[in-house]
Amino acid sequence: MAMAVVMAMAMAMAMAMAMAMAVVMAMAMAVAMAVAVAVVVAMAMAVVMMMVMAMAVAMAVAVAVAVAVVMMMAMVMAMVDNKRKIKMNIDDLKIGEAKQLIKMFGDNNSDSDGLSCMISEKVIIRTYSAGVWFGLLDQKSGNEVILKDARRMWQWHAKKSISLSGVANYGIKESDSRIAPAVSKVWLEAIEIIICTTDAIESIEGSEHAKSE
Repeated sequence: MAMAVVMAMAMAMAMAMAMAMAVVMAMAMAVAMAVAVAVVVAMAMAVVMMMVMAMAVAMAVAVAVAVAVVMMMAMVMAMVDNKRKIKMNIDDLKIGEAKQLIKMFGDNNSDSDGLSCMISEKVIIRTYSAGVWFGLLDQKSGNEVILKDARRMWQWHAKKSISLSGVANYGIKESDSRIAPAVSKVWLEAIEIIICTTDAIESIEGSEHAKSE
């Protein structure tokens, strides 16, 4: 009888120990699940943070692009407005204005004392076969020139010195010279172009129109 009681007590103790172990295991599993949940939550929060940061970067890039586009549009509008302000009819340009534009937009390597430096000056032109002319040099291309308000110097004599150089410096001796009336424009082939002094210009422009004999 005593033996049966001892065995029953042993079995009860074994069952209690088994139950205690089961409780411990359950608690361990609960802790493990809690840790797993915490890890999952942490990962989810990390993903959310990364998404927020990505959205912030995208918004910053979009704002920067928008600002750049606005600035470019403003620059383009300013350029267009500036072009409208400086737009002009080339046909209405005065000679001085045309020369300024040539200096502004022409070849930077060109020499201001080059082959076109006499444009808009009053000059004497010696030609190949059309005699000697006086007038305003309007255009020049190679040896071809356009002379405005041009007077043919049918006969000329320098007031001082000799040759056309003397005429360009001192003017003409009117009594020994015959200067034709001016024409509005004439095309010539020049072999010599000489700029006239103020005295020479006044002398030639003030001379009487030659009459036929």
